[in-house]
Amino acid sequence: MKNTRDEIDEANINIENPISKKQNSFMKFLKSELTGWNPFEILLLFISTTLILTLGIVAKDKAIAIIAGITGTIGVILGAKGKISAFIVATINSVLYIIILIQGSLFSSIILHAAFYIPMNIIGFGLWFRKRDNKGDVMSRFLSWPAMILVYSTLIIVWVTYSLLMIKFSDANSIWFDSFILIGTIMAIILMIFRYVDQWTLWLLTNLVSLIMWTFILINIENSLFEKSTVIIFIIQYASSLINSIYGFWNWIKLNKNSKRYQVKILNKDDYEKLSKSQKIIYSFDKFFTKK
Repeated sequence: MKNTRDEIDEANINIENPISKKQNSFMKFLKSELTGWNPFEILLLFISTTLILTLGIVAKDKAIAIIAGITGTIGVILGAKGKISAFIVATINSVLYIIILIQGSLFSSIILHAAFYIPMNIIGFGLWFRKRDNKGDVMSRFLSWPAMILVYSTLIIVWVTYSLLMIKFSDANSIWFDSFILIGTIMAIILMIFRYVDQWTLWLLTNLVSLIMWTFILINIENSLFEKSTVIIFIIQYASSLINSIYGFWNWIKLNKNSKRYQVKILNKDDYEKLSKSQKIIYSFDKFFTKK
C-alpha cells in the first residue's frame, strides 16, 4: 500500500511542468526555423550579411545603420523561405529604420513602418502560425485573375492619388518613388500575411523602386541629409532584397507545389447559412481572391 509521500511523488511526476512545456515549444519552434536550409540559401544569407557588415565597418558607419541593413536582408530571406520568424526580424528592422529615417524627410516611409508595418507583422505572425505544414513552412496560395486585376488597379490609382496629394506638402524630388514604396509595400504586406505567392511581384517592384530612389539620393548626396556610407548600405540592401525577391517568388511556387494546396471548399446554400457572419466574410474573401 502506497504511503502519502509516494502518492505525492507520483502526482508530481504526472503533472506537466508549465515552464518545461514552454521550453519544449520554443525549442520545437526554433528547430523548425533553423532546419530545411539548402546550400544556396545559406550562401545567399552569408554573402548578403557579410557584404553589409564589411562595408559598414570599413566606412565607419553607425552601428544602427549596419544592423538595419543586416536585419532587413535576413528578414527578406526568411520571408522567401516561408519562415514565420520573418515577422520577428522585420519588426526589429522597422524600429531601426524609423530611427534612421527621422534624420531625413521620407515621411511616407516613417508612416509605413510605424503605423502599418509593425502592427501587420504582429497580425501576420498570428495568421501564419495556424497555416504551416509539418516542417514549419507556410502554406502558400495564388490570387485569382479577378483579384489580380483588382490589386494592380488599386495600386496604380492609390499611388497616383497619394503622390499628387503629397506634392502639395513637400517638394522633395523622391516623392513619387517614396509614395510608390509606401503603397506597394502596404499591398505586398497584406498579400504576405494572407500567404499569397503574388506578393513577390510587388516586392520586386518596391525593391527596384527603392534601389532607384536611394541611387538618386547617392548621386545628389551633397543635398541629402543622409551620410554617404548609410546610403551605400541601403543600396546594397535593396539590391540584395531584389535578388532575394526573385528567389522568394520561385521558392513560394515550390512551397505551393510541395505542401498541401489551399483549396476553397464550395459550400451549398444550407452549409453556407450555418456559418457565422465572420465565417461568411472569410469564405467570401477566399472564394473571390484565391485561385481554384
